Amino acid sequence: MGSPSGTRISSGGLPLVGRDAELSLILETWEQTRLGPGQVVELVAEPGMGKSRLLEEFLHRAAGERIVRTECRLYQSATPYFPFRALLRQALEIDDTEPEKASARLRDLVEERTPELLPWLPLIAATLNLEWPDTPEVSLLDNQFRPARTIEGVRYLLEGVSSGPTIMVIEDTHWMDEASRELLGGLIPALDDNPWLLILTRRPAEAGPQAPNRQPPLRIDLQPLDLGEAESLIMAATEAKPLPQPEVKALALRAAGNPLFLIELLQALKRGSDVDDLPQSVEGLISARIDKLPSADRNLLRRLAVLGAGFQVEHTAAVLPETKFTDRSRAIHRMNELLSINQSGWVQFRHALIRDVAYGGLPFNTRRRLHAQVGRSIHDAAGDQVDSQAELLSFHFFQAQEYASAWRHSLT
Repeated sequence: MGSPSGTRISSGGLPLVGRDAELSLILETWEQTRLGPGQVVELVAEPGMGKSRLLEEFLHRAAGERIVRTECRLYQSATPYFPFRALLRQALEIDDTEPEKASARLRDLVEERTPELLPWLPLIAATLNLEWPDTPEVSLLDNQFRPARTIEGVRYLLEGVSSGPTIMVIEDTHWMDEASRELLGGLIPALDDNPWLLILTRRPAEAGPQAPNRQPPLRIDLQPLDLGEAESLIMAATEAKPLPQPEVKALALRAAGNPLFLIELLQALKRGSDVDDLPQSVEGLISARIDKLPSADRNLLRRLAVLGAGFQVEHTAAVLPETKFTDRSRAIHRMNELLSINQSGWVQFRHALIRDVAYGGLPFNTRRRLHAQVGRSIHDAAGDQVDSQAELLSFHFFQAQEYASAWRHSLT
C-alpha cells in the first residue's frame, strides 16, 4: 500500500562475509560504467542469501555518487509502472507529494530540457502516477503504439536530466508489473549512450529483463557461504561474547550457508534456546520465534502481514479496527526485531520471509476476512479516485473470494 519508500533494513553492523569476489565485480563494473557505456548487473539468489546485504555494502562504497533506488512489491505486481513511480521521481528530482505541484515540476522540466516531448507529456506523466489531459497527439495515437512512445519519451527525458554517471537500483524484480518490464526492457538500450549502472535483484525462479539484440546482463548468483565463511560471520557477530569453537562449527553446519538462517540461529541462541532443538529451516525458525510472542503481539503481527511487506502505519486500522492507534503503534515499536518503522510512519517487515511466515500462520478464513476489510478500506479512502487503486482492490477482493468485486476492479 503506497508508493515505494524507505530503505531495506541494515545488517545490524555485521561485516560482509564471503562476498568479496561479487562485491569487487560490481565495483569494477561501476568504474567501467563511469566512463561509459552503461551496464546491467543482476543479483540473483533465494531469500535469505544476502542480496540486500551485498547491495547495501556496494551502495555504502559508492556513497557520494548519484543513486536512485526503488523496489517492486508483491501486492503491486499488477499496478502499471509501480516501481518507476519512485525511480523516475528521484531521477527527475520531483519531490513534491502534491499531484498539482509534481505535475507543474514535470512540465517545467520538460519545457527546459526536452521541449520536443511536450506533446507526449500525458504518457510520461502516467509512469509517475500523475494524471494529465490528453494532448491532440496522444488522442490520435493508437493504443498499440502507446507503450513504444512512452518508452521513447521516458528515455529521452532521463537522458536530458541524468546525463552523468548514475546508479539505478530496482529490487525484487520478480514482482515487477508487466508495464514496468516492458519499460525496463525498452530503457536498457539507452545504456549504450549513457553512463548508467542498472542493478536489479531477483529470485532465481523468475526471468530477468528482456532486451532484444543486446548482450545479457552481468548475472551474479549468490551461492551459500562455505563452512569457513559461516564460521567467520558467527565469530564477528559474537565478538563481544565469543562462543566455543565446537558450538561455532555446529551453528555453521546447521545454517547450511544461508546468512539469514545463521543470523536467526544466533538470535535464538541469545534468547537462551537450545540450538540442537531448533527447527531445521529458516522458515521454521522464524515461525518458532513468532509463536513465542505474547498472544496479542502474535495476532497483530500476523494480521499486519495481510497489508504486505511494507505499509503506512495509518493503514493498520484496516486489519485491526478494534485496536487503538496508540496500542498498534506501541506494539510495532515493541516488536522492533521483526518490524521497523521510520519517521514518516512507513512500517516494514525486516525480511520478506518474516512477512511470509506470519501470513502463513493465519487461518484461511481469517485471511479472507481481512483481505475483504482491507479492500473496503482502500475503496472508501479512495473516494472518487477509486480507479487509481483498481489493481490493489482487485487483488484484495480476489484473496477475499469476493470474485464479483475483484472482476469489476480488474476491468477498470
